[in-house]
Amino acid sequence: MVQDSTDFDTVRVSHDGTDGIINTTGSTTLNLQLEGTTELRLLNSSAAGNTSGAEVSDHAANFHQVGYNTLPEFNFNASDTLEAQHNGKITGKDDTGTTYRLTGPTSSDEDFPVGGVCQVVNLGTATDYEIADTGGGTACTMYYLDPDAGSVTDIVGLGTLGPGGWITLWRRSTTAIYITGSGFTP
Repeated sequence: MVQDSTDFDTVRVSHDGTDGIINTTGSTTLNLQLEGTTELRLLNSSAAGNTSGAEVSDHAANFHQVGYNTLPEFNFNASDTLEAQHNGKITGKDDTGTTYRLTGPTSSDEDFPVGGVCQVVNLGTATDYEIADTGGGTACTMYYLDPDAGSVTDIVGLGTLGPGGWITLWRRSTTAIYITGSGFTP
């Protein structure tokens, strides 16, 4: 039973004493904004192309469906520093003649978050994709987890992802990023 209700053109906001309810008519999207920036979009999950009932914004204002795994590309075929925009994305190369480099954070307070995950793939056939550990000072150290050798290795400067290789980088703490996958040489 609705106890309180207000209509605004195509949006109806009501309260039944327990739950708040927002209904839209004539629209398939409801945007929720914070300081004028849309952070969350509620969608008609039965509309064509939608697999989720909501999308959330990332640091670069790109929207990703909530609860469904997609792996969008970020800065493919480019050298870059691991940053917030890499979180939940894949980077790498498919250019066979150029070597690109992903450099780890230079300090423990870089933008790539603790708990962040980034995939890296080398679709090329001739050259490596480099992963650089910045080292020194308050750097975030990168460690390679090698299940075949049963070891954890500090990559000490530079590791390479050979053609056909695919790895995951996971930031466990402000000072440690772990690398696992195939085709990587620390």
